Amino acid sequence: NTPPLQVNTTYDVRVFATVGSTSGIYGSSCQITVLDTAGNGGSSNVPTTSLVSSSCGIQVTDLSTTIISANPVQGATSYTWFFDGTPTFIVTSNTPNLLLDTLNLQPLTTYQVQVFASVNNSNGVYGPVCTITTQGNNSIPGTQLESTYCGATIISLEDVLYAEADPNAVKYLWQVVDPLTGNIVEVYERAIPSNDFQFIWLDNLVSYGNTYEVSVAVAYPNPSFPDSVELYQYGNYGSPCLVSIAPLSNKNNRAQENALSSYPNPVTSGMPVIISFDNIDVKQNHQLIIRDILGKEVKHLILPSQANASYTWQTDGYPTGMYFIEVKTSKSTYSTRVIIK
Repeated sequence: NTPPLQVNTTYDVRVFATVGSTSGIYGSSCQITVLDTAGNGGSSNVPTTSLVSSSCGIQVTDLSTTIISANPVQGATSYTWFFDGTPTFIVTSNTPNLLLDTLNLQPLTTYQVQVFASVNNSNGVYGPVCTITTQGNNSIPGTQLESTYCGATIISLEDVLYAEADPNAVKYLWQVVDPLTGNIVEVYERAIPSNDFQFIWLDNLVSYGNTYEVSVAVAYPNPSFPDSVELYQYGNYGSPCLVSIAPLSNKNNRAQENALSSYPNPVTSGMPVIISFDNIDVKQNHQLIIRDILGKEVKHLILPSQANASYTWQTDGYPTGMYFIEVKTSKSTYSTRVIIK
């Protein structure tokens, strides 16, 4: 018989498949933690505790100095805290006080927190839920999507969105919310100071034919480092913008994804690149924008209307790396990328 899983325990899990009578081999292991989110198995003989009122519902701006507290239980030998958020984790302390600087709390995140006490070898049950929200540094200015993308409809999950660039930013944090439910779909951190974003990075958490609310925050270097363990500090999210993804069934989607191309790609530094947009309706003036990997515009042109359009980009003087190319018309935005090697 298989023994039952134990709460508050992490297991290494592996799996293999059987086809007919032939069995495969176990694959790589993954860890799964069984969390006792309801305090199951706890003893009613141990008094229930909860966060004190001064720790409940707080907005935390400085993790290094913030201590949360639970109501003390007489004779308690430890306190177990459950943080339900991103990430979700359990931590134990010897006292009813917990310094948040010791935890891996994520910025701009709301956690639901519960705690139970242990007396000798008996565990209590989790008490009522309290929320704790990690706030950004108010001295760091907010940012948001560039106005071009705010309220826009994109054709592909690979279309590039840009936030308003901040020259002092070392990271960008993108929050995607389902506006119908208010639920956070994902929070995505750009680990480099680049202000670009693509929905395709969210691993199928978003889909065609839906609209999402997108907010952006930036991080600055922490002037208190190394006295503080935090290398950087985030500001708060700027104003949210709605971005719609056109339905996949739209007949024009796939054609529009392939409407913009560049050749050769990759291109040797110093050689010309032909940017072709023959399948784009450019009967009116349109914009051609080229950005580097950090999202900085390196070329911005207003091109006249023409039937079959192309532009030759001379790459002399441009550093090697990836560049993002956009063509904007009055109806839509098209994008592709090119690599200079």
